[in-house]
Amino acid sequence: MRQETREASLCQAKNKEKISGEVSGNPFYSAEHISVLERRIADMKAGKNAHVHELITETE
Repeated sequence: MRQETREASLCQAKNKEKISGEVSGNPFYSAEHISVLERRIADMKAGKNAHVHELITETE
């Protein structure tokens, strides 16, 4: 990306008071949901609440 184009894009984002790709307002990234995900990751690393399933493959 050319420098002028990048600067113009950043100015537009600044004028809108947002950075493109911002995730605010998305409930997936709420503190409550993140804590649930962190707990599940810790459980999986500890071998808790993890289940092994057989691999299903498509047959021709």
